[in-house]
Amino acid sequence: MASLHAFTPIKKVISRLPVPSDESQMLNEVDFTSSFKWTYLIADNMQFSEKRPYSIRLQKPDNNTLISWIEKIVLGKECANLFIEELNLDEVTYKRIKQLCIDNQVTLVNLYQQHSSQHNVIKGPW
Repeated sequence: MASLHAFTPIKKVISRLPVPSDESQMLNEVDFTSSFKWTYLIADNMQFSEKRPYSIRLQKPDNNTLISWIEKIVLGKECANLFIEELNLDEVTYKRIKQLCIDNQVTLVNLYQQHSSQHNVIKGPW
């Protein structure tokens, strides 16, 4: 029973980093415009600013269902980018998901909302 309690949810920087689509890709050079592959956004409070081709927004389910969805989306080989709002995973699950994304060339980005700058967004024609 002691080993069951050894895995606690991680809320550290490890789960906030984007997963590169291959080992050589730099984290700041993520390509979000892949033709004929889908971009998914799984979130409760975030949405796309405009409708883009090949983009899908899904309401975020509970954590166990979310992990299952991530695996199915990645293994379907039709996804290029996967954005998830506030994804918190234990270390074992994170490593498994990360390896799936690397193997299937999916970029996984964990999004965190900054509540302090919520009303500081300016949108204009420039």
